[in-house]
Amino acid sequence: MWNQNGAATSSETGSFPRVAVLPLLDILWTFSGPANPSSFSVGKVSDDELKIIASKPVEKHMFKVYNFEALDGLKETLERNIISIEGGGGSTKFELAQEGFSAAPLHTPEGGIVMGSVGAYQWRGGYQKYTPSGEDASFHKANLLEPHGDDSYLGYSLALATRDGQSYAILGAPRYKHKGLVVVFHPSGLQTNLEQEGQQSQIGAYFGAEVCVVDLDGDSNTDLILASAPMHTEGGREGKVLVYYFTEEGSTEVSDTGVSLLGLEGQRGRFGSSLASLADLNGDGIRDVAVGAPLEDNGQGSRIAGSSVRSGLRFFGLTVAQSALDQSGDGLPDIAVGSKGAVLLLRSTPLVSVETEVFYSPSKIPTSVLNCSAALRINATVCFLMSEVTSGSTDLKAKLDYMFTLDHVRQSFRAAFAPNQRVANGSITAALQKTCFFHSFIIHGCPEDALNPIANRVTFTFDGLPITGKGNLRPRLSSDARLLSDHMLDFEIDCGPDKICEDNLRVDFNFTGATHIDVGVAQDLFVTVMVENRGENSYNTRVSLSYPHGLSYRAFTKSQGRVACRSQGSGDGVSNGETVCSINNPIFRADDTVLFVVQYGVHDQSHSDQNVSFKANVTSGNDLHALDSGSFVTRQIQVRHRIYVVVRRHDNTTSYVNFTADKSDVEKPVTQLLQVENGNRRLNLTVAIRVPIKLGKMDIWSNIEALLIAGCRQAHDTNPENDYAVNQSKIINCSVATCRVFKCDVYLKKKDCVFYEISGKLHSGWIAQTGVRSGEFILASESELDYNTNRYILPTADGQQIPSVTMLGTQVEVYEEPKFIKEVAGGVVGGLLLLILITMGLVKVGFFTSQYKKKLQETAKPY
Repeated sequence: MWNQNGAATSSETGSFPRVAVLPLLDILWTFSGPANPSSFSVGKVSDDELKIIASKPVEKHMFKVYNFEALDGLKETLERNIISIEGGGGSTKFELAQEGFSAAPLHTPEGGIVMGSVGAYQWRGGYQKYTPSGEDASFHKANLLEPHGDDSYLGYSLALATRDGQSYAILGAPRYKHKGLVVVFHPSGLQTNLEQEGQQSQIGAYFGAEVCVVDLDGDSNTDLILASAPMHTEGGREGKVLVYYFTEEGSTEVSDTGVSLLGLEGQRGRFGSSLASLADLNGDGIRDVAVGAPLEDNGQGSRIAGSSVRSGLRFFGLTVAQSALDQSGDGLPDIAVGSKGAVLLLRSTPLVSVETEVFYSPSKIPTSVLNCSAALRINATVCFLMSEVTSGSTDLKAKLDYMFTLDHVRQSFRAAFAPNQRVANGSITAALQKTCFFHSFIIHGCPEDALNPIANRVTFTFDGLPITGKGNLRPRLSSDARLLSDHMLDFEIDCGPDKICEDNLRVDFNFTGATHIDVGVAQDLFVTVMVENRGENSYNTRVSLSYPHGLSYRAFTKSQGRVACRSQGSGDGVSNGETVCSINNPIFRADDTVLFVVQYGVHDQSHSDQNVSFKANVTSGNDLHALDSGSFVTRQIQVRHRIYVVVRRHDNTTSYVNFTADKSDVEKPVTQLLQVENGNRRLNLTVAIRVPIKLGKMDIWSNIEALLIAGCRQAHDTNPENDYAVNQSKIINCSVATCRVFKCDVYLKKKDCVFYEISGKLHSGWIAQTGVRSGEFILASESELDYNTNRYILPTADGQQIPSVTMLGTQVEVYEEPKFIKEVAGGVVGGLLLLILITMGLVKVGFFTSQYKKKLQETAKPY
């Protein structure tokens, strides 16, 4: 080791042997021990100095060589020693420290340098600080890396942050836990560890491969810390830069901003392989940062594409110089960028901004043009002012090609340079001063719109010209510059001597007799709007009518005044729609009233709210409005939804029973089944079922108390409206019989179906009091739906909402028992008489005379 005086000094710290070799070329090479830098010197060296350098025993470690082939043996010796240390389980400290792998200067009055040692302590790494007064007494390493931080490579990257005059060492350890780590060393000895968290953390991301500090505003206090993970992958991108900050003024706490920078989509570019805090390149007062992506664009680099700098470059952006200085003498910062086998100096481009101004003469369009007088000529002066954004060059020029368009927002324009011509073109050479050109155009007499200003647009293109004596350097237009601008030419307002119109606008509306919005029913809602002006003339008067989503604008009808409406519906199905109507444009005169009707259609599926609001607001272009104007009004209207509920008699209902007259103790089972089906809307409702239980004083059912309906509660009994008269009706229902009312509360989902069963034994005792001995009745139970009529509507075919009543009828037949005594007696008597008559007839014809006797008599006669 050579000291500051050029003499050799002895250093036996550590276990690594030092070999002193004096080749023929008189060049002395030395390899140092821990925490001592390597050095070389040219010149004659004495044997005594070599003995100081060499390890003990000197005879083994000091020898002369006469050619470079003799160094092969030395190489083999070094390899054996290294293998012995690394492979034998011994723990290295500084033998393989790689001190100087990263370095940064100290920005303190004393000065100095900080160097990273990635190989120290089994490649855990750390850093050493050197000052002109001598080496720092201690080696700095991260506590987090103990005891399992081998091969973390702390010191692979290094940067120094400054806060309130104190230095903070920022070191990257890209192989910590195979993911990476950034350690912030505070002057107080504290350490802050920055890691990727959650899904951001990746094996092999190499987080901490590069670190960079940024002083955004140039106040000598570090604002941001950048740390890269060049092999982090996210989608089709490779490389990521995370941004950290000191939490507040005077604070030393470092936090993640939540902001990160990513490489290009679809590029495996190692974005973040180099980081550099440059200078303010674009003149916005904030220091800019360069990020290297050497493998983008097929290894040529990207953003500032390597292919655009020089063809054939490889790994452009592999390194970026940490300072941007003026190397070309043009007063602008330059950037040094490294690629494989080449270092390139990129020149900054001078940036300029261009502002556009237009002056009119006269400055406003006089009211005479409203009286359909002759056309009015206007003179326009259009000026461009080019100014520097970045300081440096003064001889900046550019070619501007411009286009001046009159009344550009309207298809039917109110001003023209010549008949049917509203565009003028030109070209000028602009410098760092105001450059103007002149045009004259005509305002047509009696324009249809004399309120809205005439918007004249100036657009231009920018082409920087070469700067004298600066090669091909040209100014460029700042990205913040506007290539187009609109310049208004206003109309004069007729408001009397004070030239100030104070209107007093009032607006009101109603729903034209409607009390509800019925959803699901073919219905349109008509909103009648009234606007009046109780003050001075009102210009550019408009009514904005905000309506709820679920409605669609149909049309408007004018009743009084000039009205034109347009509407914008709810695009997302949540926000309100808006109908905007112009009122008596261009002037809504004092004491005028306008009346119009806006028609809205109601969607079938809309409005979950029970009430919705409409809001009307009237505005104008006047600068002054009366304090008591009623320019805003809100009204609500209830919303009802159509429901589809079907109540029907089920087929399993008993349809027929019969009884015999004069038999009052007969019972027969009867079942009446009610089916309730819901449609496409969930709702709560109550089914009221009325069952006749008594006719006169006689019970219709055998056991009334046992008459129950599952899922329902017994509410009350109702008395009949009329006495039963057989000649008037043969229907036994609640109008002539006492009924028991059951209430069935139910929540129905979409397409739900429920059943209610009335089941019991029908008793024949009640029939005798009707006086009917033979005939038919209908025993009719009734059901009715009860629901919130303020929220739901169940319209009939004619659109009326009436209670839905369903009848459950069972036919009851009554007949007399047949008696056959008279019929049998009559049949017997009749049969006897018929037998006598038949017998007499047979006797008369001789049916009973014997034929044998007759033959004997005839035989006995003489011949």
